[in-house]
Amino acid sequence: MIELETALFELLEPGTPQVALLGEAVLRALARSLAATAREAVEGVIRLSDCDVEMRRTLRRAGYPHDLAAGAARRMAEHVA
Repeated sequence: MIELETALFELLEPGTPQVALLGEAVLRALARSLAATAREAVEGVIRLSDCDVEMRRTLRRAGYPHDLAAGAARRMAEHVA
């Protein structure tokens, strides 16, 4: 995993019991997908303001716990900005 993927993986809080149920392989794939979204925001492909929305959508599709998704997406968007 590259540095950005590693940082986003840690922001997913893999030690949280609800998140740990997804499994490390799913969380790593999720981190890769989120890193791609972050790179698109930095490169201007998507607006930086839409980065949070795209990340929440990605988390929801992956089955990330709903009650933790908004906070995780916000922290990741702040990390990218």
